[in-house]
Amino acid sequence: MRLWLFVRLPAAAALILTYRENGKQGMITLLKRGIDIKNVKLKGWYFITVLLMPLTSRTPWPGKDT
Repeated sequence: MRLWLFVRLPAAAALILTYRENGKQGMITLLKRGIDIKNVKLKGWYFITVLLMPLTSRTPWPGKDT
């Protein structure tokens, strides 16, 4: 559940602020940039991006009982 909050809230804030600045067309441009894989030159970033959050959310904190 918390994972979705980490993704949705910043995305919603970005969309709201973009809408205020550039309107509907700005929101469309922002969403297109988020899925544009042609601009990523180092494809290893996909591995980091997709796996980093699940790995860190499953790692227990020192001193915390899980």
